Amino acid sequence: LLAITGQWDAEGRAALARGAWVEARARFGEALAQEETAEAYEGLGIAARYQLDARGAFEAHERGFRLARSRGDDAAAARLAIQLAQDAYAFHGPAEASGWVERAALLVEGRRPSVAAASVSLLRAHFALSDHDPDSACAGSERALALAREVGAVDVEMLALALNGLARVSAGEID
Repeated sequence: LLAITGQWDAEGRAALARGAWVEARARFGEALAQEETAEAYEGLGIAARYQLDARGAFEAHERGFRLARSRGDDAAAARLAIQLAQDAYAFHGPAEASGWVERAALLVEGRRPSVAAASVSLLRAHFALSDHDPDSACAGSERALALAREVGAVDVEMLALALNGLARVSAGEID
């Protein structure tokens, strides 16, 4: 049973990588029919978000978050809180997104470096820049960049580097 679920999870991740949202949702749905996992809910929610299905994204990510918390899996819960922050930012706005970022922060602070920890720093830096605080945005994006490099999260590293450049220009460092 776990091998089959793993196969559907892998097929779902491959579909996400190709941008095949309908296929990804089907694969993660098949995986969840066999066994509820935070990872399958995460993938299902990502596919729903890219289809602009706010309700589907929130439902999947919230179920995954609750499942991870009930199992004591703080790492998965933190990843899902980051996904919920992205859902909230896309569909409801920065105030709700900020709340999910802080929930994720509670789950990663004082623990080993992780993609979620790098994402928390990145999103906090993004909010700081939106609040016209380029110095805090620079510091936060530098933390995110260092963490992303440490854990090998190239996507977060690229976003942190871009945000750091924007924050520096916003602070008047045009060179």
